[in-house]
Amino acid sequence: MAGRAGDPMAAAISASLYPDPIHVVNDHYLGGTLVMGDTKAVDAVRSAVAALNDGDIDGYLGYFDPSCQRWADGLAQPLALTDIGDNLRQLHVAFEGLHLEEDLLFGDDRFVCAHWRLRGLHVNDYLGFRPKGRSIDVTTCEVYEVSGDRVVTAWVHGDIGQLFQQIAAEEGEVR
Repeated sequence: MAGRAGDPMAAAISASLYPDPIHVVNDHYLGGTLVMGDTKAVDAVRSAVAALNDGDIDGYLGYFDPSCQRWADGLAQPLALTDIGDNLRQLHVAFEGLHLEEDLLFGDDRFVCAHWRLRGLHVNDYLGFRPKGRSIDVTTCEVYEVSGDRVVTAWVHGDIGQLFQQIAAEEGEVR
């Protein structure tokens, strides 16, 4: 399913085994470029994030089933879609240039795995934290279960405290 870009043998094998269109992503972990086939589920997640990056929160949420539960490390209960929407709206107000960058995204027809980097500049209050004009760089790994073209369950893995550590740090502190 995967091959290195620029490697003729890998490209030939990939083309013969997976004739569908391929997507090239930066692969920081394997030190190169990874070529993978897209699926309808991967396209749905990528389209949702494109809407989010355009500031279209409702467009982003439209790719999630209304009953979707989002399980996050460290939380005893899943977050409801309304909670996610409220938080995303607050994030967009508080962080200028908020952007969810795709580091790695792959999947099959039912499950999608993504490694994301959330970046932005803290310019307005966020959950009681006053802006200090600092950039954030928060990483997560998310797994999505997709049915049709909608996410029905999501699992978020990462340090949920990263964002708060970065925006609460005093000048000169390591974040």
